[in-house]
Amino acid sequence: MDTLVTVVVVLAMIAIAAFVIHLLNARHRHQHLRPAHYDHGLAGFGEGPGTAPGPAPGTTSRPNNGPPPP
Repeated sequence: MDTLVTVVVVLAMIAIAAFVIHLLNARHRHQHLRPAHYDHGLAGFGEGPGTAPGPAPGTTSRPNNGPPPP
């Protein structure tokens, strides 16, 4: 008798879990179609995405001509 009750309880829990997953899938059905916005503007200071600060005025890019480290 205890085995039968255990089996019924386990099957009922599986059915409830499947039903909850079904409800969540129905609620968020088209969510994968929305664009993902990872940047919420916390790191930017008025610049657009992907912009980097340019070189300082009056400076040029030079290769590293120093000696190699020991």
